Amino acid sequence: QNLAITHASVNCFAFFLDNSHIVNCIFSYLGAKELGTCLSVCKQWNQYANNEALWNELVPEMAFGPKKWKLYFGDVGEAPPLPRVIHKILNTPCPFWPDKKVHETHLLTLIPVTVNGKPFTLNSLGELIQKPQGGGKATQYRSYSDATQKEYGNIAPAASYWMLMTKDVIPESRSKKFNAQKQLLATYNQKSHLHYEVPHLLESAAGILMDYVQNGTWLYSDSTYTRCQERVSSNPSYPLVVGCFAAGGLCVNYGNDDGRGSGVVGGCRRF
Repeated sequence: QNLAITHASVNCFAFFLDNSHIVNCIFSYLGAKELGTCLSVCKQWNQYANNEALWNELVPEMAFGPKKWKLYFGDVGEAPPLPRVIHKILNTPCPFWPDKKVHETHLLTLIPVTVNGKPFTLNSLGELIQKPQGGGKATQYRSYSDATQKEYGNIAPAASYWMLMTKDVIPESRSKKFNAQKQLLATYNQKSHLHYEVPHLLESAAGILMDYVQNGTWLYSDSTYTRCQERVSSNPSYPLVVGCFAAGGLCVNYGNDDGRGSGVVGGCRRF
């Protein structure tokens, strides 16, 4: 009897594999995590789960793109297209945590030029996050230095773009000076043949805060922050940092270069 059930199961399994439209229909009900698991079942399942159309439906839900910007904050205009292979990028092993996929370890966020027709800047972001719409979770900057506001607070991107950024600092980057952290990032790039960069202030703050607005998660919390590319002219020795997220909000402030409690984000990839 058990053998008969086994044969029936195999025949049923073969039937589904030979009827791609049925498999695609079933797979269309799966989320990114489940569909990612299907990629590893076998060669044939990998072919079905690697369907570009399926991932094109999922990516907007995974990403913080135009629909979510409009839900929580307002219209951001037309977004640039994501790479056609974005589903493959998101389902490759993460270069920093190889036991996980990129979509598990990264944020995919649209960085717009404007929100509701107004330039998107650090200053405007600070206002937006205090009063999100659509059930979003409100927060604020709990530390935002005057020098940072003066030099970078009103700078908007030249064009809208997509940013892929890690949810945590890269492994082994803590307690190192900035140059050593940049070299560590360069080593990861060399091994993975990818191009990650240290993030800019606005994109790192936007990625962290957009995740909080929709999920309520404090990424880069406690004493964890990412150093950024910018420095203020009054204190050029130290890169500016974003992080230390807590109940009081997110810090956008001076850093230090003595390695205490610090890390780089693992960088950003931009599309």
